[in-house]
Amino acid sequence: MTVENKFFIGVDIGQRQDHSAIGVLERRIERCYGQDWIRVSRVEDSVNVRYWLRHVERIPLGTPYEKVIRRVSHVADECAATSSCDVIADATGVGAAVVERLSIVARNVFPVVITSGNLSHKEGNLWMVPRKDLVGALSVMLERKFLKIALDLPLKAEFERELLELRNGGGGSGRDDMAMAVALACWKAKWRTVGPQGRSLGIE
Repeated sequence: MTVENKFFIGVDIGQRQDHSAIGVLERRIERCYGQDWIRVSRVEDSVNVRYWLRHVERIPLGTPYEKVIRRVSHVADECAATSSCDVIADATGVGAAVVERLSIVARNVFPVVITSGNLSHKEGNLWMVPRKDLVGALSVMLERKFLKIALDLPLKAEFERELLELRNGGGGSGRDDMAMAVALACWKAKWRTVGPQGRSLGIE
């Protein structure tokens, strides 16, 4: 069996009155192999994909964007020390300038503009992604029990409350920054390699 793991770091950039937030998702792909005795070669027998939410944090209000950038870069460096990682950052509104700066100090940054449209598409280096697609990616992974939340996750109860409010269409505290950060990570984590016999490993 071989194991491939990768981290996806979702970053929700807050406005002046909103928190910025970071969510770290780990994807583990376990590939089991058998022996093709006719061709005398090893063949892929099964693939298991597992997801773990390893970290969430809400950055205090009033934190300068340069400090937010340094914090995200630090988290990305920690993840990259053990595996490859992608940073999926909210480039909506004021987030555009922040993500542009983040792209200078961190690798593999994917800027996402959250829209109210119907279809995801790319414009230049920006991904235009409907909010419903981000929420949908997170909801599907939770409903199908693909996504596991670490038991010792700080802010676990608050994060789960955000999830419930987000999936119910908002309301309550009005906060969804951590949930949206994780949703960005889940959306990117749906991109996969092809499994045995050409089967997609995506959650479509």
